[in-house]
Amino acid sequence: MRIAIGCAVVVFVAGCTGNGFTAGDASVSFVTPLDGATVVSPVVVHGAVVGLELVPAGSDVPDGVHLHVLVDVVCVPAGRTIPADDRHLHLGDGSASVAIELEPGQHALCLQAGGGEHEALPYFDVVTIEVAP
Repeated sequence: MRIAIGCAVVVFVAGCTGNGFTAGDASVSFVTPLDGATVVSPVVVHGAVVGLELVPAGSDVPDGVHLHVLVDVVCVPAGRTIPADDRHLHLGDGSASVAIELEPGQHALCLQAGGGEHEALPYFDVVTIEVAP
């Protein structure tokens, strides 16, 4: 899996798709791809946060989070450390975009917020996509 991290920060005001968890006015959601989309590889993922601030990992900012894209694994329970491997992609630079090389077929993606030390927070969204050959 080859990964290219973009530097754009996307803030999109919208409600959760219903797949994720929203606490108060805070949420994390996919801007692209949308649930059920058929896409080509590399898959460009754009995330959004509402009521939280995207910051680099390790930042000590109140309500500061960074995003993770989990590929074909379940979201990490809140409070646990999000692993760093080829299925748990850390956008530790504070970006909201990443391009991911995926094999053709169906894939589940979880977009999950993490705290400064990569601890899973209860803000996430899940989509299922089809990568065309």
